[in-house]
Amino acid sequence: MKFSVVEMLEIAIDARRLLADEIFRCEGALMSASHPAKIRRLKRKFEQSTKRHSEVQVSIEKLSKIEVELWGDEK
Repeated sequence: MKFSVVEMLEIAIDARRLLADEIFRCEGALMSASHPAKIRRLKRKFEQSTKRHSEVQVSIEKLSKIEVELWGDEK
């Protein structure tokens, strides 16, 4: 299965939105958590989600740059 740059960009943007939702849920759960083990687990999940969100953001920036370069080549 092959994807165009625009399709990959759309997928990455959707992934970023889903990760932002997950981060928001983790923050809420962390605020209400009281057991130390649960807090540690939620902190780990929050850190992983934040890291993935950053990685997806970098991918979006790279794909956007590729898309702009491709549009520039067509002129």
